[in-house]
Amino acid sequence: MRHTAVVTRVGCLGLSLWTALSGQDVPVTTLKQTGLFALPSDPSRIARISSAGGVLWFLLQNGNWSELLSTDVAGGNPIQFAIQPPAKRVAFPVSAICASADGRIAVARPEGTVEVYQRGGALIETVSLPHPASNCVLDQGLWVWSATGAGFLNGGRVDVSIPPPQLPKFAQVDLLGLTDHRVGLLESMKGVFYTLDQQTGNWMPHPLDAPEFQANRKLPAQEDGGAPLVMNPSVAGGEFYVLLNPTNRKQGAKILRFDAQGNLRARYLCPLPTSAVPPTGTNPNGYLVPTSMVVMDRTLLLISQLQKVIASYSLD
Repeated sequence: MRHTAVVTRVGCLGLSLWTALSGQDVPVTTLKQTGLFALPSDPSRIARISSAGGVLWFLLQNGNWSELLSTDVAGGNPIQFAIQPPAKRVAFPVSAICASADGRIAVARPEGTVEVYQRGGALIETVSLPHPASNCVLDQGLWVWSATGAGFLNGGRVDVSIPPPQLPKFAQVDLLGLTDHRVGLLESMKGVFYTLDQQTGNWMPHPLDAPEFQANRKLPAQEDGGAPLVMNPSVAGGEFYVLLNPTNRKQGAKILRFDAQGNLRARYLCPLPTSAVPPTGTNPNGYLVPTSMVVMDRTLLLISQLQKVIASYSLD
């Protein structure tokens, strides 16, 4: 597989782009772009993304055909392999993927199974779940999230089953793997982070607060729940990063970093590269249009799943 590596640089923008809307005194740091790379422009699309142990994973799909592609943070050292086809044709043959630091990756299926692969493509095991998983965390065991809450699997069986916290009607949740084998839950519609007390089974809520949330939280409630405040959380160094929604192409992508108690620690601005893709009628300057974000190896990656282009920014 061939990757095209292109390095571009974007000058710093003034920090006056964001006006603080609350009393939190967390300045905005403008990150410098350090690289840009593209995945092969074959018919497949990037359906899901995961990362762990310095490895970036992409689930590529074309109809019912699915492949996993792993690379390093700069798109190098690619390894690509096909995964097991689904038992029957479905619109979305994979419901979640999650990677571990030791090079394994779990693939959850909507029919209620999870397959675990080595980075080289060998299928290690297939586990049956009591309920289909929409999120997962692969650590010493496997945490899965379903309509009934969180479950922990060890040795192919469910050892722990924990009901969900009180969530809004149109909740959008992500299960996060934290340090010391702990897990958290991010609800993105209202912006609430939950930590799990594994001894009591209680979810401890931590409402997220940032100046960028204030305007959205003042809007009247919508029947369909509206749009999420944040998207695509990424865990690194015991903290988690989120991509603010929506993204203004001219201003750039806005990223927030929170600690494991939901406290705002940093605000970042990533100017978006132009000429990242061929110009179109709706995108004449060829801006990167990020839909996902990953942090690994002190590098923040903005990923366009539609354009199949990834821009990197240094956190140092």
